[in-house]
Amino acid sequence: MSMVRRALLLGLLAGTVASLVGISGEIPAAPREATKVELKTVTYKDWEKVLASHKGKVVVVDVWATWCTACMKKYPDFLDLNKRYADRGVVCLSLTVDEKENHAPALKFLTAKNSTLPNYRYEDKEEWQDQFKLKGLPVTYVFGRDGKLVKKFDVNEEEFTFKDVEQVVQKALAAKP
Repeated sequence: MSMVRRALLLGLLAGTVASLVGISGEIPAAPREATKVELKTVTYKDWEKVLASHKGKVVVVDVWATWCTACMKKYPDFLDLNKRYADRGVVCLSLTVDEKENHAPALKFLTAKNSTLPNYRYEDKEEWQDQFKLKGLPVTYVFGRDGKLVKKFDVNEEEFTFKDVEQVVQKALAAKP
C-alpha cells in the first residue's frame, strides 16, 4: 500500500474515531430505543390480576374507547398525569373497551400519542358495563396503595377533569399505607 493511501486511510480512521469520541474524549452512549407502544388483550380475571400486581402503589385507570370523543380529548391529560407522577409511586393503566375489530385503530391511537404505559384492551365485550359498573365513558378510577377504590370519576355522574383526578392522587399518595 502506498504511503499516500495509508496516510489517507489513517486520517479517515482518526476522523471517524474523533467524531465518535467527541471533544470530551468520552465515547457517547448508544441512543436508547423508544419503548414500544403495546396493547394487550385481557379478560376480567386477567384484569383483576393486573390490578393486584400493583398493590402498594397508587393506581390510576383510564377506561376509554376510540368511539368516545370525550375519551380521546381527555387522554393527553392522562398521559401528562403519568409523566408527572410515575416516579412518585403512581401507576397509570390504560384500558380500552374497544371491540376486537377496533384493536388496530386503538393501537394506532395509542402509538400516535406515544402511550408507552401499560395499555390493555378488555376482551369480554358483553360484560364490560356490568363488570365495571359503568353507564358509559369516559371513566377514571383511582385505587389506593391497599388496592381499594379511592374514587371513581364517571362523566355520566359528574363532569371531571384530570386536575380533579390529580387532587385525589395526591391525597392517596399522602395517605398512610
